[in-house]
Amino acid sequence: MKHRKTQRENGTTLIELMIYLGITSGILLGVGSVGFNVIAQKQKSYAVSEVHYAESFFSEILAGDIRASTGISVPLFPGTSSTTLVLASTLASKNPTIYSIADGIVLRQSGTSTTERVLPPSILLTNAVFVRTGATGTDQSIELRGQLSTGSGTLGTSLRFRTPLVVTSSLRAPQP
Repeated sequence: MKHRKTQRENGTTLIELMIYLGITSGILLGVGSVGFNVIAQKQKSYAVSEVHYAESFFSEILAGDIRASTGISVPLFPGTSSTTLVLASTLASKNPTIYSIADGIVLRQSGTSTTERVLPPSILLTNAVFVRTGATGTDQSIELRGQLSTGSGTLGTSLRFRTPLVVTSSLRAPQP
């Protein structure tokens, strides 16, 4: 009796196809999660650098205005705080220079010029107050205490970064 050999067809079985799909899916999920993590880390890094840039920019502007002024009108007494800072100047175009903080937005008006926003719209200054630390007379110092923050993100994530902000500056001593 002769046995007949059956030829196997050249193709893939259902089990082989399922194994292939499982391996491919695993690889794609791994690559996708790495890509998502890279994007999220990039967004976080951008938020941190944006806040740090705004912090140094605002600190320089504020300290320069305080040093160039001849007096501080508000807050008036040492130890008092206010959400408004009024600086006197000998230049009519800059007298007075007014900083005001409301709802996280910092506005600056110098003399009769239009009011301008100091920080970009994506940056907020919260829990901020100007505190007069120096006495009246020659030692007039101001400290700004607050918290800079940003909220940004895509892909359904909200990346927030906050940093405390403390700027201390004094009037320059009058030149003899």
